[in-house]
Amino acid sequence: MAQERKEKPELVNSNHSLNIELLGKGLYIVNLSYEYTSKKGLILGVGLGYQDLHVNTYTINYTGSPDDEIVWSKQIYLTIPLYMSLKTHKNKRHHMLFTLAVTPSLSYIYRSEEYSKDHMGSRIRMLDVLPAFAIGYEYDPGPFYLRFNIYAHYIGENDYIPSVMPWIGLSIGRYFKRVKK
Repeated sequence: MAQERKEKPELVNSNHSLNIELLGKGLYIVNLSYEYTSKKGLILGVGLGYQDLHVNTYTINYTGSPDDEIVWSKQIYLTIPLYMSLKTHKNKRHHMLFTLAVTPSLSYIYRSEEYSKDHMGSRIRMLDVLPAFAIGYEYDPGPFYLRFNIYAHYIGENDYIPSVMPWIGLSIGRYFKRVKK
């Protein structure tokens, strides 16, 4: 009796993907984003970006004694890019992207135990919400894709740099797989 071989189900790209972007919407080093792409080419995404880490040490003398206490704090800067992109369909692999984004910027401060007894301790603080617009190119041979975007980030009035800052982003992403229906 011959055994029947079950055919493997065919896997295709789903509408869900993950990507990692250098610079770009996260404004600094890197961000990891989840995206949903509709059949019409509308992309909705949310990410988590890492900006910077500061470690500070302090010498504190609470009691006036000659023994100073050394304490420390760590401050991590994060971003949460929220964005919507429209993908134009020139052909199956090459696309133009138009993106609108808002990027809340957060600061998380963690202080050593000795310091936090008499001070506020750990806390999360909202720094800014920065809007951006981008025009970009996507190469999508599937299941991976590459993107290059040119951003205009509004960073607000300041004494050092222009209010609207040009910025670039380079992304690599991968679609999740699903069973073809």
